[in-house]
Amino acid sequence: AALAPALESLDEREHSYRSLQTQLDLEKQLLEHIRKQEQLETFLHSYTQVIEKSRTKLAGLTRDFDIHTENVTRIEEEKKAAERQRAATALAEQLEEGTPCPVCGSIHPPAPAQGISESAFSFDERIEAAKRSAAKLQHEKEKTQTVLAGAEASYTNYQKQIDERVAAAADLQLRYKECSAVPFPEGKDAAESRIKETAQQINEAVQAYDASRKAFAEHKKLEEEARRLRRE
Repeated sequence: AALAPALESLDEREHSYRSLQTQLDLEKQLLEHIRKQEQLETFLHSYTQVIEKSRTKLAGLTRDFDIHTENVTRIEEEKKAAERQRAATALAEQLEEGTPCPVCGSIHPPAPAQGISESAFSFDERIEAAKRSAAKLQHEKEKTQTVLAGAEASYTNYQKQIDERVAAAADLQLRYKECSAVPFPEGKDAAESRIKETAQQINEAVQAYDASRKAFAEHKKLEEEARRLRRE
């Protein structure tokens, strides 16, 4: 009976130590979740920027590509118009005084076709130059679309990992509430501070447990000695 108080004290201190150790293990897991989530959010932010820049660049390339494509069409139309004008000019040059115009039938055409000024570059050269520019823009568009698709895939992947981490951390928080009346802090610095406090409490609990174990051993030794003396 004399050993009962010492044994009870020993059990209580062992339970306190083990509870604190469980709490510390959960705190370390929660801190790891915080660190990993911060890292994932950093990656997520970087890919968000890549996505925004890629979309802006893609919009500009698409606009420029459409402009160059439109320019090709415009030059081709100008080429056709010039060819018609040259044909009309050649016909006008063949008109003879008093001979009906084969186009309007008039002996005195009101506005015979005139020659047009030519560019320093031929229509075909301008068309090919515009097509080359459009092709380069198309290539840049495809490269940017590939970068954008990759960034969007990475963003989705990291967001999924974050969501999974949040769910796992929520489960750990529920378990943590079972061994601590104070919620675990969300910030990394505060979490590290909490872990240091718990580690200190564990050191104190270990010292108290060792003291109780020593006291229990001494009580047990004294009781055994008393029993021996009573038997004698």
